[in-house]
Amino acid sequence: RNCSVRNMIFNNNTTTLYQRPPESQDAGMAGAGTGGVMIDPYLSDIEFLISNCEFSDNFIVDHDIYENLPGEQHYASNKGRALYIIPSVGNIITIDSCLFVNNRQPNHVPEWQWWQFGGRYVGSTIEVESNINPDQLRSTVIFSNCEIRDNDDGGIFASGKTNVTLENVQIINTGRFGIRVEASYSSAIAKNVLIDGVIQQDNWFGFPDDGEWI
Repeated sequence: RNCSVRNMIFNNNTTTLYQRPPESQDAGMAGAGTGGVMIDPYLSDIEFLISNCEFSDNFIVDHDIYENLPGEQHYASNKGRALYIIPSVGNIITIDSCLFVNNRQPNHVPEWQWWQFGGRYVGSTIEVESNINPDQLRSTVIFSNCEIRDNDDGGIFASGKTNVTLENVQIINTGRFGIRVEASYSSAIAKNVLIDGVIQQDNWFGFPDDGEWI
């Protein structure tokens, strides 16, 4: 309860995800993988602080093959490559004065844009994935005075029932998106945020029937 992680460096860690069997229906669907830190408080009403930490050069090796996948196959890039947070009911998680730089996955995963399958299978540098029931109280995740730069696929992604606050945050030279908050249950407050040099990549659209790459 009420833990803190201060003045630490998480550098040059590698997570290896082995290839799914080719005959599997989930071939190519890697799910979650982090080369840095995973926070899962589990209990309600816990405060957790990460302060003055560096997450750098963490690497995910995913042996699944994502090229030439059929449109009906479900697949996902790996989320939370530097930091993966799973808040529970009433948690307050603060990430303050932290640097996230050069966290990567080598093989490229196409972005799926068909609303029927959730609209997003793109990796992220930082993932906030709350599985809280919508009828329950929200959790809170606060990013302050953080720099996220030179990561290959996604900045901060938040989903579930989470209040996200970003203040004095820079997201620079990160692929595909800077910040994405699923608005169904989550909310976001952004103050003094810089997003620069975000470059979109290929998308897969499920319409017309056979789909197409762009």
